[in-house]
Amino acid sequence: MESLLAPPEHLEKNMALSRLDNSDPRYREIFGNQDIHRFIVCTDRDESVGRVVDGLADEVGHLRYLVVD
Repeated sequence: MESLLAPPEHLEKNMALSRLDNSDPRYREIFGNQDIHRFIVCTDRDESVGRVVDGLADEVGHLRYLVVD
């Protein structure tokens, strides 16, 4: 399976990002075919910092950022 998370050396300063809802849905492959919306995000001390409300993908569909509320 091709990784949808690109290595940092491929990041560009002015890359266009789109919301996950508007991008290629293949990002779900790396999350066991689950929708990441509402995933709980925790620190390494298991303290909750919020839930995923959206994500941002680059032009080729690589997941770049999670939006946490």
